[in-house]
Amino acid sequence: MAGGFKKLKQLGLDKFDELRFVEIQEGAMPCIEKLSIQRCKSLEKVPLGIEHLSELKVLEFFDMPHKLLKTICPDEEGEDYWRVARIPEVYSTYWRGGGWEVYSLESFSEGENAPMLNTVINGWELQTRWK
Repeated sequence: MAGGFKKLKQLGLDKFDELRFVEIQEGAMPCIEKLSIQRCKSLEKVPLGIEHLSELKVLEFFDMPHKLLKTICPDEEGEDYWRVARIPEVYSTYWRGGGWEVYSLESFSEGENAPMLNTVINGWELQTRWK
């Protein structure tokens, strides 16, 4: 809803198994700084209208399909890269082997063997980092 959620600073979407797309209207969530999308296995694209969130500083994906991440790659395959290009921190994070693996936006197109932004870090460090 345009003009809605005027004071919201953080939003997390977690485990909406049937969620296929999200649309953000211009003027909605004008103060949002962090958007986390987790385990939404049917989500096909980055939220439409995310480019309107001028205060967004962190966009993070937890355990999301590689297909979605390819749409925001900074290469010719990333048809929606322009939507997230101005966001300072865009990450994809996976829980593997008892720790978090964090990948930067630039590594999304490189697949499973992409260089990690950070080495494996524990959950407490990740939680503290995003506060």
